[in-house]
Amino acid sequence: SGSSSTVPAINTFAGELWTCEATPSDGNLNGPPVSISVSIGAVWNGTATFTTCGQTGRTGPSQSMCDSEYSGGALENQVTVVNGYQYWVVPSTGTYRIEVFGAQGGDNAGYGARMQGEFQLSSGTQLKILVGQEGIKAPPSSNQPGNYTGSGGGGGTFVADSNDTPYIIAGGGG
Repeated sequence: SGSSSTVPAINTFAGELWTCEATPSDGNLNGPPVSISVSIGAVWNGTATFTTCGQTGRTGPSQSMCDSEYSGGALENQVTVVNGYQYWVVPSTGTYRIEVFGAQGGDNAGYGARMQGEFQLSSGTQLKILVGQEGIKAPPSSNQPGNYTGSGGGGGTFVADSNDTPYIIAGGGG
């Protein structure tokens, strides 16, 4: 129930029947009420944003980190983590816009690349996602305080199928 002209997809669930009712009016006279219904058939909950799940450094997040990060959102109970890779199953066949960002290098070094594309994906396809993590800022060298010895580069972000065939990749910053 609501009074908006749009309903975010994340607020709909498979099997629901949504009805829109409107009463036309010219400000003086009202016309007869009109309604239309739509059945929500797909499990898709809208936009999904994958993150590092709070992990830093060179290893990916754990299952518990991602469970905590995605709790209450579109990805809750939808992501399986194995060795830092996040696996997600495409819920509905259709065209998906995937946008990826490579991570920034440490100590505000170069920004990562941004890539975007549209892909025809089938329901049940498993995607393997690696979200690049920001490079770590190196500690000051011992012989010159405040002089850093070099920071790590940012990680690339990769989206592939479960056979490691890439869909889209964005390189990390230097």
